[in-house]
Amino acid sequence: MGINIKKMKVLTAYIIFFILQNLFLCIMRNQKFEIWIKFLAVFSVFLFLIDTIFFIILGKKIFSVGYIFVALSFLFHMGQVILHAFFKDYNYISADFIKIYPEQLTKSALLFSLNIIQIVTFFILLSTYSKIKRERMNPKFNKISNTQLKLIGWIMCIITVPMKFRYIKAAIDIVQDETYVSSTVEGFSGVYIQISNFCIIAFVILLFAYSYNKVMQKIILFLSCLFFVWSMLSGGRIYGVISILILLLCYIRINDIKINFISITVMCFFMVVFLQLITTISFIRTTHEFNIPNLIQYAFNPSNNFLLKMLDEFGGTVGTVIFTFDEVPRYLDFHNGQSYIKAWMLVGFNINGILNQISKEISYTLLFSNRFHLGGSYIGELYYNFGFFSYAFAPLVGLFIGKISEMSDYCLENKLVIEFAVLVMPVYGAISWVRGYFDSFTRSFVWGTVFILFLYFVCRRIKISDLKRKLIGI
Repeated sequence: MGINIKKMKVLTAYIIFFILQNLFLCIMRNQKFEIWIKFLAVFSVFLFLIDTIFFIILGKKIFSVGYIFVALSFLFHMGQVILHAFFKDYNYISADFIKIYPEQLTKSALLFSLNIIQIVTFFILLSTYSKIKRERMNPKFNKISNTQLKLIGWIMCIITVPMKFRYIKAAIDIVQDETYVSSTVEGFSGVYIQISNFCIIAFVILLFAYSYNKVMQKIILFLSCLFFVWSMLSGGRIYGVISILILLLCYIRINDIKINFISITVMCFFMVVFLQLITTISFIRTTHEFNIPNLIQYAFNPSNNFLLKMLDEFGGTVGTVIFTFDEVPRYLDFHNGQSYIKAWMLVGFNINGILNQISKEISYTLLFSNRFHLGGSYIGELYYNFGFFSYAFAPLVGLFIGKISEMSDYCLENKLVIEFAVLVMPVYGAISWVRGYFDSFTRSFVWGTVFILFLYFVCRRIKISDLKRKLIGI
């Protein structure tokens, strides 16, 4: 009971802090824009640190879906705020979205973004407050042998990795010859692309299956991460980045790696290398210079500050929110929650293009009058659907993400492999939703679940001893 009281006090303190935060921001709103933006930049960093402290106090793991979602929400929606405030001479990759529209509209969009992030964070924290009776969260699937688990993982690899390889190779060829490709390449159906994306599930299963063999497990981790790094050469970085995050999350949690000075130092080193790699890949996207010597020269050029490039590249998502404020409802009507309902219709097959219009309505930035190639944003999507009534619906987002985080934590802690395999695509959807659309959950979750369960029930019926005898010809 004492723990509950402690958590109640902490969450009450969070609410009080949120109220004071908004009072302070309202007072500061009348300041000149450049002064205000500097204040907002510093304040957003301060809020992120405060949110991190609340996660730690409430016993939430830093390496969890919920915390990653919050961290990326700040990075993607406040990154360019920091750049605009303190690096005036920075040469933006695409555009400085902070100065495109009138100051009052930009202020409203930025304050809206910060408030939504804080509300979502609170309800992610709240979702872990109520005590879930662990005995009710029994495994949903009968345990299978490690050999059967390997069989599932390798079958998925054999099916999905060649498909993904072929798609990535085609995308890279287009980058070399023409321009940046984000999500689609001619000659590949949506069904093909969706199934190929399930290779991340195969890699996760193999990380579990080889947890007893640390050398083999590290080889699988290295090769799978290398595969997704290579995939980012196509210009489409979001799938690769999120896939690597999921693999690292699984590896750390499966092996129960303790966070200490040495582990933090090692992770920071690899993060620096990884971020520099991301900015180099961004160079490919904007210049179409797919030349190894030029890439090496760019990567090791001290003037190419990867931290600033990261704030620019990722932080540009705030442009989606700002543009949404300008376009809705002036040019586009509020969608009244239809995005979240119609997204489930995309689970079906797009025969003769019957789902094209629905897809365009959900990927609403395609309807904008501006010429920027914008990605999505769960914050912009909320405003597109509900306007300022989004404050009433943002708690549902927090509870939803918190539930996914809670379930994935439980599966990882208890080594429930099949259960977590079913959650891999929802976890991917949750993280990508930061700069995507709600449909990132629907089709991948339903199809991924069917794929996993089909292999599970087939492989569970296979007697490994009989299989071995057939393979050796006995």
